[in-house]
Amino acid sequence: MTRAARFKEIGKNTYEELKKYSEENQKHIHGHDLKAMTQEMGIEHKYPLKRIRLAKEGQDVGSDRYNELWRYGAPVMDEDEEKRAEKTLLGIAEWIEQRL
Repeated sequence: MTRAARFKEIGKNTYEELKKYSEENQKHIHGHDLKAMTQEMGIEHKYPLKRIRLAKEGQDVGSDRYNELWRYGAPVMDEDEEKRAEKTLLGIAEWIEQRL
């Protein structure tokens, strides 16, 4: 999601350009790592992305794997925790929309 805003800010127009920028600057802001993207944009404190605990004891999912969590529908331990993550993502999306 933050890709579009970062593209605009650093003048990159394609995913390939962002990936090259990311690798050259050792930023790791391409792919699914939303936390790295929010850190690059300087909004990680305003929109903290927490780990989500899975119903399977002892396992959790970081923001870099939210896409897998929701794609495969893994049961979570605390639905409110998942809803807070979704709300944070909506906040990030609104933040991006205001800047495009």
